[in-house]
Amino acid sequence: MHGMVRTSLLLPVAAKAWTSMLMLAAVPVYVRFLGVDAFGVVGLFTTAAAVLAVFDLGMPAWLTREFAGSPAPAERRRLSSLAHSMDWLAVSALLLITLTGAAFVYYHPPVMQEKTQIAAMVLGVVALGVQWPGNLYAAMLAGQQRHATAALIAAACSTVRVALTLGGLWISPSLLTFFSAQAVMSAVQTLALRWQATRPILLPGPRTRPNIGWLAQARGFAPAMTLMGVLSLVLSQADKVLVGQWLSLAEFGVYMIGWTVAGGLSALTVAPMSSIALAWLSAGPTRRNEDATWQVYQQLTAWMVALLVPPTVVLSLMPEMALILWGIPGDIASQVARLLPWLLAGTALNGLMTIPYMLQIAHGWVQLPLKVNLLALCALLPVLAWATSEHGIEGAAIGWLVTNGVFVLVWPWLMHRRLLRGFLVRWLIWSVLFPISLSTVVVWGLLCLLPITTQASTGWQVGTILGAWIAGVLTTIQASPGGIRLLFTSRPVPEVHT
Repeated sequence: MHGMVRTSLLLPVAAKAWTSMLMLAAVPVYVRFLGVDAFGVVGLFTTAAAVLAVFDLGMPAWLTREFAGSPAPAERRRLSSLAHSMDWLAVSALLLITLTGAAFVYYHPPVMQEKTQIAAMVLGVVALGVQWPGNLYAAMLAGQQRHATAALIAAACSTVRVALTLGGLWISPSLLTFFSAQAVMSAVQTLALRWQATRPILLPGPRTRPNIGWLAQARGFAPAMTLMGVLSLVLSQADKVLVGQWLSLAEFGVYMIGWTVAGGLSALTVAPMSSIALAWLSAGPTRRNEDATWQVYQQLTAWMVALLVPPTVVLSLMPEMALILWGIPGDIASQVARLLPWLLAGTALNGLMTIPYMLQIAHGWVQLPLKVNLLALCALLPVLAWATSEHGIEGAAIGWLVTNGVFVLVWPWLMHRRLLRGFLVRWLIWSVLFPISLSTVVVWGLLCLLPITTQASTGWQVGTILGAWIAGVLTTIQASPGGIRLLFTSRPVPEVHT
């Protein structure tokens, strides 16, 4: 396999796969050490991390575009100054998040805890503060086409994080131990990303003062990205907020276990493909030529479908057995299994919209995502509130699916009226619907031919699930435009001579 696709796509996805599987494997152990109520507290901080990610001023996407390509000497000076400015922004954000969050936790704790647990939640806030700047440095690496470096740093730090957390919980099973490990490893990961991102950019000599000129450069892009992030956050986190406010902490813990599975699937597929897609679609030869854009758009869609759909189908067809194999106790697994297919299906639909979204961002077109998110917020937030109040955690999960179903119906149609005009039907049928349908039939057929019963051995159960998963991936790739040649393509962005 050629080096370009290995380093640009397969290594980041493999590193993300390792990170996701490691985190998923650790969750049942965390639940056993801490209990489902305490895991609900962890879920609150997970939601807080998603909230903070929105208030990045749209900088990750903007930095990816700014650092794309190989800069000339004069351009390197500007990027060096920009990197210094990001250091100042990172320190300022760390202080703001830590002081504000610690004050809030101390005076208004998210849940009623003993005073001894306040210190644990303050450490959780510190972990959030040192984690936030890592997104800026990861975006710089993405712009430099060094996706593998960012993914390998994240994988290495996640491995140490899990080992450190489990070792600490074995000695002292408490939230204080848990959040201490998160804070330490979040700091290590951010520093490692910063070192790798700035090493080829920073010029020798004394550090420069922060240059606020980048604010003028980003003013037309960053505010729109921030507003879009806020709208997306409300839509993606509204179900968790409603469940946390209206239902018990134990129910919230069950809901967050289901979201850990769906979030792990998103981290495995959507997270690495987002940065890769933005970098590929932002490249000059791609943006300047519609045929090149279409080739890259098809290729990225094929990889997204292949990575996202087969595990969604497998886990949706046998949720309870997969949860038990994962290590979740049977009584909790039966509760999570009721809502897991809805969460997975909604996450899959959300992930499929990543490639069209990144195409719009690569072309600097942020108005459409703003309008679509605003429409979805106005129309579906009341529905989500009603479903949660009437049907509990299962209603919230169905609301997540409905929200993303509306996105799929509206967003591509609107986008293709301006970008890649005339390609919508071809993309929808041959790049999306046909591979998904064929993969679903193959996975369902294999699971029917090789039924998994509770009497079967663990090896047989795991082997059957993995076999159906792999068969679904291969079927999806073969059914996509380009077929199996996707595995052997020599470069992600075609060369276009103009």
